[in-house]
Amino acid sequence: MIELGSGNAEKTQTIIEAFMRQRQELLFIPVDISASVLAESSHALLDSYPRLRINAYAADYFQALGALPPLGRTPVLVLFLGSKHW
Repeated sequence: MIELGSGNAEKTQTIIEAFMRQRQELLFIPVDISASVLAESSHALLDSYPRLRINAYAADYFQALGALPPLGRTPVLVLFLGSKHW
C-alpha cells in the first residue's frame, strides 16, 4: 500500500488495521516531504502493528514514485487521502 502525502498516517491507520486482520503481512510505503513526520508515524505504526513493514520515502510524489523498486505482480493500493484541513 502506497500513500502519497501520508503525514502522520492518522487517516490511514483504519485501512492498515483492516488489511492486517486479513493478511499475515503488509508493506506500507508512506510518501511525505517531511522526514521527521515520516519517522514519527512509522515508529507509532510499528509499535501498533508488529507485522507491518514500512519503507518510507521523504520526497515529493514524483521523486518517490520514480525511486520505487519493482513491486512485482502483487496488487498495489495507492492512496491520496488529502488534507483534513478545509
